[in-house]
Amino acid sequence: MSAPTAAPVDIAVVTALPEESAALRAAIAAEPVTVSWVAGGETRVYRGATAAGLQVAVVATGAGKVAATEGMFVLLTHFHPAIVFATGIAGAVSEEVSPGDLVLATRTASYDVDATALGIPLGTLRRGASTIDEIPEPGRFGAVVPWLERAAESAAAELPGTPAIHRGLIASGDTLLTRRTLAALPADWRDLISDAVAVDMESAVWARCARRAAVPLILYRLVSDHVTRGEQVGFVRACEETGVIATAAVNACRRAPDGAIVSE
Repeated sequence: MSAPTAAPVDIAVVTALPEESAALRAAIAAEPVTVSWVAGGETRVYRGATAAGLQVAVVATGAGKVAATEGMFVLLTHFHPAIVFATGIAGAVSEEVSPGDLVLATRTASYDVDATALGIPLGTLRRGASTIDEIPEPGRFGAVVPWLERAAESAAAELPGTPAIHRGLIASGDTLLTRRTLAALPADWRDLISDAVAVDMESAVWARCARRAAVPLILYRLVSDHVTRGEQVGFVRACEETGVIATAAVNACRRAPDGAIVSE
C-alpha cells in the first residue's frame, strides 16, 4: 500500500541492507508500506508489532551517506518514533575488536567528505565538534545494552572465542574499506579512522539526523570482518546474527505506566 504520511510508531529500526533486518521483520510479522515523500521519491518501510504490542517501523536505507540521509528523513518525518535502533554490519579497525563482536557507538564521525570542488585539498577534515559527534545517553533505554550483550553471545555461540561488546567511535564514509583502500586514503582520513573501533558507510549520518530531531538513538554494529587482519565471519551469517540481535533489542522494550517506551 502507498501512503503520503504514516501513523507514528514506538520504535524505528534502521539498517543499510534488507538482509540485516530480515530476522526482525519475520519476528514482528512486518508488512511493507510504500511511503511517497517527494515527487517521484518512494521508500519501502516495513511495519509490524512486538508481542508487547509496540509498533515498529523497519527500513533499509541503502548503502552510503546520501541513501542513509533519505531513509532517516522518511523514518523521522513520517513515523515519529520514540526511539531509533540503528544497526547492521561493520568492519573492525581496532586491534581489540574481532569478527562476531558488537560495537556500541558513543561517538560518530564522517571521514571522507570530498570538498575539492570548493578548492579544498582532498583529505582535509574539519576538526572539532562539527566532525566528531557525541551520542547522548539513551536515558530510559539504557538497560537495553545488557540485552544486546546476551543476544550477541547467543547468536554467535558457535564462533571461536567469546563475543564482546565494545564502546567507542564509529567512523563512516562512502569508501568501502579494505586493507588496500585504507592504505590509499589521504593521511588525515586515516588518522581519524585510527581513533575508531569500527567503520561503516551510514552510522554518522543516522546519528546526526536523530540528534537534530531530538530522538533517542542506540547505535550498534555487529563486526563482520577486520579491515586490516582480513578475518571475517561471512556476510550471510553476520546479517543473520544482526537481525537476531535487533529482535532481542526491540523485544526488550515495553510501555511504562506513564505511556513512555522503556527497556527492561
